[in-house]
Amino acid sequence: MNPMMLLVCMLVSVSSVAADNQVNDPHHEGGSMTTTLELPQATPEEVGMSGERLNKVSDVVQEFIDAGRIQGAVVGVARRGKVVYFEAQGVANVETQQPLQMDAMFNMASSTKPILGVAAMMVIEEGKLKPSDPVE
Repeated sequence: MNPMMLLVCMLVSVSSVAADNQVNDPHHEGGSMTTTLELPQATPEEVGMSGERLNKVSDVVQEFIDAGRIQGAVVGVARRGKVVYFEAQGVANVETQQPLQMDAMFNMASSTKPILGVAAMMVIEEGKLKPSDPVE
């Protein structure tokens, strides 16, 4: 899997997939807040995806963790409004080796290229743009 596609998957998971999350926030009264976004789940095949290929995502994430390029990732994939893959791998804190949780919060920076990459892929999927089209 292309590293850019991995990053796109991670960004999608951070911005659009959550389920009954308990988030610790010291700035919120009581120290925590609950966010709920219930999305239906499906098998990849039910929404026209390959479960076999989608399961390779965890192998790629683990390769990035083992190589020291990232300390962890939460990856979520949804299609047609249904979650088909949602997994946390790695650690939230390298020193304590605390496992990364499904409801982990991430700081996002420099995300223009990945977000525009997703938008371009969506337009390509709709047949409105070809990767070989000139930029101008």
